[in-house]
Amino acid sequence: RVLRDEWTPEVPGVQVRLIIYERCPAATSEELTKDQPVTGQTLVQRLLRIGAISPGSTTVSLPEPLGFENVAYVHYCKSKEWRNANFAIFLHGLPFDHLHGQVLDDLLRTMNQGTYGVPFAHLNSKRSPRIIMEECLQILFRPVLSAWQEASKSKDVSSAELPYDMSTYCCSQFVVARHRLDRVPDAFWTAVWQALHDEISVNGTAVEGLDEAC
Repeated sequence: RVLRDEWTPEVPGVQVRLIIYERCPAATSEELTKDQPVTGQTLVQRLLRIGAISPGSTTVSLPEPLGFENVAYVHYCKSKEWRNANFAIFLHGLPFDHLHGQVLDDLLRTMNQGTYGVPFAHLNSKRSPRIIMEECLQILFRPVLSAWQEASKSKDVSSAELPYDMSTYCCSQFVVARHRLDRVPDAFWTAVWQALHDEISVNGTAVEGLDEAC
């Protein structure tokens, strides 16, 4: 619906590259039925045929590491392959579970008109409760912060400390500009990616022996 209503081949100067991260194992031919949702690759091929997306569109199989949407957007941010996009919009398979449709429509419309210029914006309307910075979170975050400190040599970054508590948007969906991503050192994303493989990472469930918030 979004591609049909907002991103059409008739819009001059707009090139849309769709990247679908497949987080679930691919179904076998025996498992596929007409009642199952369309696969990412099938969707990409359909949209390519009607000219709604650019030839650089693709699917990425990413069953590991375990986790949620964070795995997909960290993989994107640490990759150089698609960094030439002026803006990257991260959405779930069911984006409207967490954002108002009008917000996304307004975003795409302003991009079409060439008037959008916000470096980073959350798209979701729901927020998670504020939580204390548990020990498990500190263990995951400190190497990431240290990587940024070492790479940037910035006084502002080197003096940064982990907060006592934090609050984040539930099931993150957001839009980020290329120049904002380019400000982040590669070492930061490498450290984040490694943290996602850590034994104490979220991995979709609470970690045994630690607070349930972890």
